[in-house]
Amino acid sequence: MDTIIGPWVSEIDRIDQLRTRTPKVEATFPEQLLLAAPPLLFQQRGEAHLCNRTAMQTFLQRQFDLLRESHCIIASDCPNTKSQADIFKCKTQMADVSRHFGLNATSLQGAIGYADFLYTMADNDVIVREETVLPALEFLDTATTSAKIVCLF
Repeated sequence: MDTIIGPWVSEIDRIDQLRTRTPKVEATFPEQLLLAAPPLLFQQRGEAHLCNRTAMQTFLQRQFDLLRESHCIIASDCPNTKSQADIFKCKTQMADVSRHFGLNATSLQGAIGYADFLYTMADNDVIVREETVLPALEFLDTATTSAKIVCLF
């Protein structure tokens, strides 16, 4: 069995690839499309794990630096990304698993998870549910096993 020591492509090479890639050519659809319902953000959750802030600090800082260098070349490109905390919040307490963000678990295409309108999470800094203020950035956390955007045309 071979051991993989690191990524197949270095971070520097990946950044160069991002900067030199050709723009995607998108074909226009001749007919107008209309969503039958607003897009949903659906996440499935697994067993929650607490973060070790000390261990995560270096990883999160590297991810923040990579994001800033590859996607936020000009500061105005990412005005809401000023520190590593804007990328991911490290949980230090276990949460109630029966509900998440005031949502009950639901079934979507045979999967059990939590669904909310995409714009609720994308367009708001905080969400107020049951008289509790919840930071929208914490909807996806260490217990999230998958997340997808679902659209019905």
